[in-house]
Amino acid sequence: MLSGSEKPAYHILDIIYGNDNAERGLRKKTGISDKRRNRAELKRTLLKEIWGEEPVTAANEYDEVSLIISDEVRKKLENRLILDDNIMEVIYEAEKTGKKTVNPKTGHFTAGKKIGIVTFWVEYEKAGELFRVHSAYSHRIQIVEGQMVFVGGQVQQIQIIEGKE
Repeated sequence: MLSGSEKPAYHILDIIYGNDNAERGLRKKTGISDKRRNRAELKRTLLKEIWGEEPVTAANEYDEVSLIISDEVRKKLENRLILDDNIMEVIYEAEKTGKKTVNPKTGHFTAGKKIGIVTFWVEYEKAGELFRVHSAYSHRIQIVEGQMVFVGGQVQQIQIIEGKE
């Protein structure tokens, strides 16, 4: 909890086992994406070394997407509980299908994808083989045809209009 607060913070085991050096006390807070990867690695290690089972790891299509995320954007993602995997999946889908928009002023792409019940939106740009993430957010709003909504001070019924391509 105090890790990453710019003040030295140690775990009791760090002190007991002599790992209480200054650098360790000032380490950055582990983000939610890193925590998830660490848990998955721990599970694989325990399965293999303790239970003698061969872990089954399925590769995701979007694993080929490599991200560049600044510290400022990383803080936003952490506060919004958005995982790197969510961003990678959105970008992979956008690049594969072409379903993305481009801001003509900045050249940044915006793409969205519904993953489970959450829709994720990512603003990014291509940087060679990598993707630089500028922003991301998510929402759980579902628009269902026939439902009543409050828009512009009036109750209106949602009607889906099919567009022809």
